[in-house]
Amino acid sequence: MSPKSSLNEFQNASIEKPCPICGKEDWCSIDSRYRIAQCRRSRSKPVESCWMFESEKQDINGERFYQFRRDSNALSSGCKPEPKAIAPPPQPVASAKILDAVYTTLLKELQLGEQGLKQMRKRGLSKRECERLGYGHFSKSGCRLAIGRVIRSRLVKHLAFVPGFAKSEKGRWVLYHSIGIAVPVRNLDGEIVAVKIRLDVPRSRCKYAYLSSKKRGGTGPGAPVHVPLHTADADHSSVRITEGELKADIA
Repeated sequence: MSPKSSLNEFQNASIEKPCPICGKEDWCSIDSRYRIAQCRRSRSKPVESCWMFESEKQDINGERFYQFRRDSNALSSGCKPEPKAIAPPPQPVASAKILDAVYTTLLKELQLGEQGLKQMRKRGLSKRECERLGYGHFSKSGCRLAIGRVIRSRLVKHLAFVPGFAKSEKGRWVLYHSIGIAVPVRNLDGEIVAVKIRLDVPRSRCKYAYLSSKKRGGTGPGAPVHVPLHTADADHSSVRITEGELKADIA
């Protein structure tokens, strides 16, 4: 997680706005005014020459990063102006039936793990309830089997329209996900139409992130309303609204 600037919040590097120091599209961060860059890879030879090394620091997790400041005369010295994000054309999203089939196949192979179960128990959900609700955990390497199962299934032809999936530069299907607990987002029919991730390490004060491949040329989930799975068993004499999918499942 990146520290905060005294004036502006930091944003993660992306395809539209890569790190001006190392040129990469992830891990590093730039403040919203494009005046301070925090590179986690290099402290020398910025890809944009008008950035000057300022100091070496550590984040709250003890990980080292290098802070650079943009030359105040940057524009007059030929430095690139702040890049403007170009929104990719909107991609269609698969039907609820297809989304449910893909996400159900994916989540069946993901183990919540002891640490995840411990967190859920603290919130009031048992292991059996977590399994029924379809919770899982995305890790750096632990979900390869789950992703492979989806890719090898008949559902592969739909992945271009499923948020989270996109093809890499080498033409392989990749699931772009954050690390954390997977919480299914369901519609009135109980179908999983999106997956929200409770981040193990919150970033920029953000605790949750959707499965999305919008920045990778794929599609995003939008912001669907979550209907808890057990709603179908209710008498529908009253409606309760709360913030967040996890809170709704617990309530």
